[in-house]
Amino acid sequence: RSGLRLQIVPNPSAGPCRLEVEGWEGTDIRLEIFNAQGRMVAMEERVCNGICSVSLPAGKLPDGIYFVKVSGQGSQAIAKWVIAR
Repeated sequence: RSGLRLQIVPNPSAGPCRLEVEGWEGTDIRLEIFNAQGRMVAMEERVCNGICSVSLPAGKLPDGIYFVKVSGQGSQAIAKWVIAR
């Protein structure tokens, strides 16, 4: 899908952070977070209109590298996320 954008702010993060999703106007999205071993550690579904901002659970996860996958209506995007305290 053209115009799709994922941005994690701040990244790397040591505390609260958010994922900004742009380009999913009026569609349901599924957000999945995977650790470096490929295990899903969190999942959330929501409706995104225009720009969608989602708080990420940095305080609930150990330091490390994660992959945030956003999918919906046959499209998907993945962003790398680093937690380092």
